[in-house]
Amino acid sequence: MDTVPNEILLNIFLFCELEAAVPLSQTCSRAAMMWTDLDATVIRCRVLERVPWITLNESGTGLSSWQKCALAIVARTEASQNKLRGWSYVYQENARRQITRGSRDSRWSPPVAAEEVKKQPGVIHPMRGPNPEEIKVRHPDAFYSPVVLDENDVFLHISDLNDKSHHNLINKGLCSRDEDGTWVVTNEHYLHENVKVTLLPNNTGAFLMVYYVKRQADDPIETNFSSQFYHLTPESVPPSSLDPQEWLSSAKPIGPPISLKYPELNLRRVVCSYNQVYNGFLYAMVRVGEWVRFWIDLGIVNIDGTRDLAVNANFPILECSFIDLTNRDHRRGYVEDGLDNYFVLSGEISTWISDLRTGTSYHAQTPEQRLEQQTHGISPFFYQHDKGRPHFHTWRL
Repeated sequence: MDTVPNEILLNIFLFCELEAAVPLSQTCSRAAMMWTDLDATVIRCRVLERVPWITLNESGTGLSSWQKCALAIVARTEASQNKLRGWSYVYQENARRQITRGSRDSRWSPPVAAEEVKKQPGVIHPMRGPNPEEIKVRHPDAFYSPVVLDENDVFLHISDLNDKSHHNLINKGLCSRDEDGTWVVTNEHYLHENVKVTLLPNNTGAFLMVYYVKRQADDPIETNFSSQFYHLTPESVPPSSLDPQEWLSSAKPIGPPISLKYPELNLRRVVCSYNQVYNGFLYAMVRVGEWVRFWIDLGIVNIDGTRDLAVNANFPILECSFIDLTNRDHRRGYVEDGLDNYFVLSGEISTWISDLRTGTSYHAQTPEQRLEQQTHGISPFFYQHDKGRPHFHTWRL
């Protein structure tokens, strides 16, 4: 490669795929230097074409440059295609992937008194930061009470204040705003409760996950969780309608439907509670406290135009039987504190926090375990010098 002129080497980088460009950049120091110079331009563009929701400098990912993102994409897609490290693609419609292990409770951490926490320097709390519900939104009809669950550059994800199972996507480009910045939404329909919405960064739209849960007729102790993923891009947004059915018809399906088998479980505990995007992966909480990790590479397109969905069986998945999702607040850790890899479910008598990077989960509860006897509050915290493990503190109400 040392004899290849710079102009030709540059053209090779400009026209080849990441699978060819990445190993080429490792052949000699001159190729490596030229590849590095393309980090903020060519490499960034190629990366965001393949995985447009991947983000630099998330906590614990090590993805500090677009070169590293390109390496990650090539390695993850190769692992998925070759069924390495627990990855496998869903090839056939209704393909069954028994990826769940036996039920296990998350690690229980005894809380300490708030007075002890105050004595320690450098204590940070993962749940501080902006709350989406502080974004102001109203409906011209007083019958509706919209509240914002999340937002990105393109969409508002709203629900009804009185019933958050009613929710919908709102295209900001179709909404007006009051003088004080309040969004005015006019929708009169909601997405069905079994449609989960994940707003994506980098102006890349949203994921929609349509799922259902059913008992097997021939096996009364087996529960199937079936789902279909869709990618709703800003370009495919209905131009003049807010009808929820048009959202689904405009979205592009990702992979065939996937079916996960859960033996010997109570049906009510198999429900998709939350979806999150972190480190370029999509995480779906399929049971209470249990994440399933997916990989989607938009650069892999089948002959019929469909895109593949890969699921990972090796990601640690822990069901937490202590957690009840009723009236429970949830929040990602604050990015400026370096805690955005943590997901927190907080409640009146117990708190659960999981690390999306490692799959490890932690749980603590107040001295009184029944709501009617509640005498203490509880909250997670981290020491500034140790963000690898959460702690909990409790205080008397």
